[in-house]
Amino acid sequence: SVVRNGLTGGDDWYYRVWEYTVWGSEYKFSDTYTQGHLIVVALPTVTTNATTGVEETNATLRGFLTSNGSLSTTCGFWYDVDSGLPYATNHSVGVIADHTAFAYNAPLSPGTRYYVRAWSYNSMGFVYGSEVSFFTKPNEPTGLTVTDTASGQQTLAWTHGTGYNQSVVRGTIGSYPTSPQTGTAIYNSTGNSVVRNGLTGGDDWYYRVWERSEERRVGK
Repeated sequence: SVVRNGLTGGDDWYYRVWEYTVWGSEYKFSDTYTQGHLIVVALPTVTTNATTGVEETNATLRGFLTSNGSLSTTCGFWYDVDSGLPYATNHSVGVIADHTAFAYNAPLSPGTRYYVRAWSYNSMGFVYGSEVSFFTKPNEPTGLTVTDTASGQQTLAWTHGTGYNQSVVRGTIGSYPTSPQTGTAIYNSTGNSVVRNGLTGGDDWYYRVWERSEERRVGK
């Protein structure tokens, strides 16, 4: 018998064995041989890809099975609001073909940072990819009211959406601002009201409020 080391997973080796005798400098080999072959198996390898389709209560977790180690391999995801093992939630997406992407649309909470890792398992063992993180969107703010409280003064008030981190208010004369970066900056903080002073009579102001959880924003 012989033991071979340092083999590469996925290689398909074929072997033959001859018997021989030696007399002096003369070798005599058998006329026939025995043979066999095997595929070298190994641990799988997996990559955690960037999360896509991030919304308020769901996002698509993504991974890629870079090698199944020549064995049937199951893949899935860990995810949690806290970084690192152990993760609160584990979801298996089943047996995945070699060199194949896999995904899972995870149910989540608004305005929350999540950490996720793809994992894979075959009979040689368990491995996982690197950890990535993302923020879900907060629910949109509601109930924006604008009140003329004094000459040249307006008070704006609204109700926060679930999972908000900060409110951004923008205003334009004659039409609504189209994004948190357009129009006049009115407010950017954690409260739910703002008073504007020094306004000119006859101007027709339009306002929108966005809530954000870090880089994720939605408007009303």
